[in-house]
Amino acid sequence: MISRAMTAAMFSVLAMVGFVPLAHAVDKDIDGVVDVKKSDAGEVQSVAVVTTDGIRYVVTMDGKGKKLAADMQDKKVHVSGDVKEVDEKKEITLSSFNEKQD
Repeated sequence: MISRAMTAAMFSVLAMVGFVPLAHAVDKDIDGVVDVKKSDAGEVQSVAVVTTDGIRYVVTMDGKGKKLAADMQDKKVHVSGDVKEVDEKKEITLSSFNEKQD
């Protein structure tokens, strides 16, 4: 016979699976402009790549994300990386980036 604790644990797991969507990353190439948000003290708070049609991809602030913010602020870029949607926002973890020439 299944104990009450085991039954409760199974329902908890089922509830979490039903209510927590799993984010699936997709490898993608994006062209856009780097938008860096800084605090009043000048510290980078966030960085995103914004496409010409207004889609905003928030960049993961790992080593490549920090380098993008430092080197490419307000520049047109081509980025590649894993994109996933979290809380209705697109997030990208960069695998590469370079400045896009007109």
